[in-house]
Amino acid sequence: MSEKKDIFSLVSFASIGNLIPIISLPFLVKLYSPEQFGQVTLYTVFLIIFSNILSLKYDQAILVSKNKDETITLFLSSLSLTIFSSILILAAVLLSSLFFNFSLGYIFLIFFGIIFQFLISTIFIYHNRNMNISFMNLSKTLPLILYVLVAFILSVFNLDLNQPLVYTRLISLFISVIVLIFGIYSDFSNYSFSIEKSKKVLQEYINYPKKILPSKALNMISKNSIDIFISILFGNAILGIFSISRRIVSIPEMVISRPLETYFRRKVFTNNILNTKKLKTTFFKYFKKISISSFFVYLSLVFIAPEILPYIFTGKEWGNIIPVVTVLSLGYTVSFAVIPFMSVFRILKIEKYEMIFQTFFFFAISILFTSVIVFDLKYNYFLELFNLQRIIVFVFCIILILKLILKKRT
Repeated sequence: MSEKKDIFSLVSFASIGNLIPIISLPFLVKLYSPEQFGQVTLYTVFLIIFSNILSLKYDQAILVSKNKDETITLFLSSLSLTIFSSILILAAVLLSSLFFNFSLGYIFLIFFGIIFQFLISTIFIYHNRNMNISFMNLSKTLPLILYVLVAFILSVFNLDLNQPLVYTRLISLFISVIVLIFGIYSDFSNYSFSIEKSKKVLQEYINYPKKILPSKALNMISKNSIDIFISILFGNAILGIFSISRRIVSIPEMVISRPLETYFRRKVFTNNILNTKKLKTTFFKYFKKISISSFFVYLSLVFIAPEILPYIFTGKEWGNIIPVVTVLSLGYTVSFAVIPFMSVFRILKIEKYEMIFQTFFFFAISILFTSVIVFDLKYNYFLELFNLQRIIVFVFCIILILKLILKKRT
């Protein structure tokens, strides 16, 4: 019963957190333009990429830390690495500004956004380590809910901001950090941090930057460079429409697949020790169920969504949403069925396979970008190629996962 209750809780709160931005879309698209949605999408890309790699992935070691003291040391060490790396990047940009004429305001917004984004994701990992479902749910849903609230509040005050949704994102992250820190403050209050303790723990978990960071960096570039590419080639208005369409088709992925992935990763460990038998049975149990579910997900995206969306996106500038959703449906249905099990590579500590997958992903994205540029392809052809690329990449991923699982069964 406990297993079903935990899964239901994760899925329910993920659903609430992700559905609130979707439910608010009919109102937000009347207040903000595709251009402004494109701006915040581009801003978020930089936050996600840098907040994921500047810690050198020591934050992931929190999940397998041996005790509370070690967990807190890893948390603070990862945060220190992120802040230090961010300051170095900021200093380099500030130095460059002496020779090149560009605005520094956006750079500072990125700098603070990276720190806030990292804290939120690492607080989630901290609670995941302790399987504190309530705080895991809060860490995931609070920034999304606050983003919507702040967006409405800024529109009421009608402030003359050049990139209002970018400020909305930053403010929502900042408030979330303040709230979430209260959930871990008592654990940290009696902790004594030292450089020597940090160095010792970082040395003990040196395999995380050695083995995880390269594949994670490739993953971040492969997943998020698509937004940068669209912004450069087609403009922020097109990026805004693309990002909203992608948010719609990824709803099943966000509310079911990702919460299930988090639970699956913790479920196969007993007292922080991998239970191989449990891994096999859990994988095939959930893979069968989610494969069946993916059929209904695809039908919903292709047949039900186009009937609903015209009532939400009524403005002329949003008219291209439905064709984009239709095109992307199959690609995101495939990823919906695969994402819950992508942690198998790390669970089995076979980083070579994860690196193979991420290299293949990066190679596929590179071919996509090259094809669009060389053949000067229009946006609609780009969408078709992007969807095909996504299907191929995630089918390849599940093949690798099945190979590992079946290999372990013999």
